[in-house]
Amino acid sequence: MKRFITPSVFLIIGFLLPSCNRDEIQAQKSLVGTWEVTAITSIYILPPGIGNNPRDKVNEEGSLGTFEFTEDSVHFSFTRNDTLYAGNSTWLLDRTRVREGFFRVNQFTLGIANQFLFDVTFENQTANSEKNATYMTFFDEPTEEESVWFSISLEKQ
Repeated sequence: MKRFITPSVFLIIGFLLPSCNRDEIQAQKSLVGTWEVTAITSIYILPPGIGNNPRDKVNEEGSLGTFEFTEDSVHFSFTRNDTLYAGNSTWLLDRTRVREGFFRVNQFTLGIANQFLFDVTFENQTANSEKNATYMTFFDEPTEEESVWFSISLEKQ
């Protein structure tokens, strides 16, 4: 009986391990290519005591720039609220599983070497939406020193 259980356990683990990495590999493959920045939303969080509205929101639409990903680097150039952000850098896409209600879902984080750390949403964030994605959104939350939250909408060219 032990001989039958042990190979079965190894067989099950053998099928599960590759599927854990499949989503991350699909997301990395989708990321490679040229992405056009189509919209940016910036939310400025004002210090307490300044004005009645502690938040100011700026929506921008149109051709605002591009992100060009290769397998190991990214060239980006985009304009947010009249400020140009441009550079060449390495990138790293990380996937974690987080609980959302009764289910565990993928959560992707994109690090662009010492410049940005984005939460990434592919398509409509359903199962396998990262596979061959043509639309994604980057979210950047402010740190303690910053007072701006922004999201960038991108479409693959």
